[in-house]
Amino acid sequence: MKFRIAVTGMALVAHAGAVIARSDTPPLGSNNVVVTATRTARTADQSLAAVDVITREDIERRQPQDLVDLLRTQAGIDLTRAGGPSGNVSLFMRGTNSNHVLVLVDGVRVASATTGAFEWRSLPIAQIERVEIVRGPRASLYGSDAIGGVIQIFTRRPEGAEAALTAGSHRTGEIQAAWGSTGSTRMFVTGNQRATQGFSAQNERGFAFDPDNDAMRQQSVSAGVESALGREARLEVRGWQSRGHADFDIGRSHLVNGGVNARLTQTVSPSWSHTLSVGAADDELDSVSVGASRFQTRRRMADWQNDIVLGAGLLTAGLSYVGDAGQNINVTSGATIYDRNQSDRAAFALWQAELGAQDLQIAGRHDDYSSFGGHNTGNLALGRTFTPDTRGWISYGTAFRAPSLNDLYSPGSGGLFAGNPGLHPERSRTAEIGLRQRFSPDQHMMLALFSTRIDDLIAFEGAGFQAINVDKSSVRGAEIEHAVVLGQWQVTNALTLQRARNETTDKPLVLRPDKKLSTFIERNLGAGSVGAEIILSSDRRDVGGAELPGYGLVNLAARHSLNRMLTLEGRLENLFDKKYQLIDGFNTPDRSIYLTLRYRL
Repeated sequence: MKFRIAVTGMALVAHAGAVIARSDTPPLGSNNVVVTATRTARTADQSLAAVDVITREDIERRQPQDLVDLLRTQAGIDLTRAGGPSGNVSLFMRGTNSNHVLVLVDGVRVASATTGAFEWRSLPIAQIERVEIVRGPRASLYGSDAIGGVIQIFTRRPEGAEAALTAGSHRTGEIQAAWGSTGSTRMFVTGNQRATQGFSAQNERGFAFDPDNDAMRQQSVSAGVESALGREARLEVRGWQSRGHADFDIGRSHLVNGGVNARLTQTVSPSWSHTLSVGAADDELDSVSVGASRFQTRRRMADWQNDIVLGAGLLTAGLSYVGDAGQNINVTSGATIYDRNQSDRAAFALWQAELGAQDLQIAGRHDDYSSFGGHNTGNLALGRTFTPDTRGWISYGTAFRAPSLNDLYSPGSGGLFAGNPGLHPERSRTAEIGLRQRFSPDQHMMLALFSTRIDDLIAFEGAGFQAINVDKSSVRGAEIEHAVVLGQWQVTNALTLQRARNETTDKPLVLRPDKKLSTFIERNLGAGSVGAEIILSSDRRDVGGAELPGYGLVNLAARHSLNRMLTLEGRLENLFDKKYQLIDGFNTPDRSIYLTLRYRL
């Protein structure tokens, strides 16, 4: 019933916005420039894919405490966390698995080479300038993992000096500082330290319940330099690192994550430019529980991209290399459980053309892995502009996920749950149709319908629960996004309807709701703003078959400029102190409040 009411409310807001006079508030985000969807700059309106952009201004308006708060309101994205801030986070895009989304930080692949998943706890909000989200397959441009889509995070590029102090519930405290220069050569740096006492990750239903608080401490820094090299070339170097300690009910973990990327862009002629980038990402996870173990991974990357104007079209083509190495060490005995590596060499090309009212994109890629051989992927998208305010697209794409080092080489435990060097990549096929409609300069809507089928999913179901390619899954769904400015009010809605099923067992995929709605309503007050964030989620199935009921959350955010340099911000989470679960046996935050005093020179 509450979803029926919410969807009806969206329709009423859309109708009201269509007849209201245009305000002086700037148009909403569909004109944001996106580079992730095609590797070249295009506005969201021009993209032949479902894309979203989260800017630094959006972050400061909503004041999320971490990436879970920031991303959970986006269409097509579901997140779970095993307890509070110290708990492991899993992200599901368009109902696909948590390792079916490619995560880039400043262009560098940052998922662990051993587990295949990104450590979402490692990158705090203070370090984030911008997030680009592309839903749907992008393996033809980026290779492995981009089955559900791509999330690219750009670290801070401040101008001038700023600092912030935060204090809040669960004995949370944070200090931030940032500085950046201006001019043809820019330098910038951002640092922060955050600590929280947290709360007990598990409750009485948990498998290892301990009623103590599970704390987290984290220190992070990012820095970079950008410089023009003459009139036709530019060099950018960016890097980040995060260190932290996270408690859980039966132990503690120490996390170190970081990456660096150097990018040289040169315009050779009016019709040809190219970009050469080299990057690295390292991560280390030390866990102390019943025993002590350490996972270390190292990734080295190189990418050469050429953008060539050919007639009415643009050809983007290049070469890519990724080398992964990973170690698993038993810290107690000092024994190396495994020490393995794999590499991938690839060539890719994308042709984009505007033919009158039609758009065409054709992409293809060949990856050659040292562990399993070659794999081809492709994407075809057709777009049409029906009117200046109405655009539609249809696309079909294939994607894959290469087995991680754990999937391939882990010896398991006691002879059980071992890896399998003979694994094949997981493969997907996705069809999508979408429509963008701008009702006025202050109101727009996006609709996307998609269907994804994934074959050769890796499951630990072989002899002795060894990893094998066995499962199949399918996801069908719809996403509706709507945004409108009504005078000093701004309303954004994101509705996700999906059916994610394991085709082998004919059961719902775990921890993925069939329905989710998020709404953000904000009032501009001149010297500040006040907003309400509403999240509604339907029930979900957990591992083991437990049914988790649906829930609704209301969060509030406000900010007020005290003077030209000082701003006071506040966020109240879980206004009605709702009791809910994202994972069976694990707790979620109660009503919490956070206050931030921000200074800008």
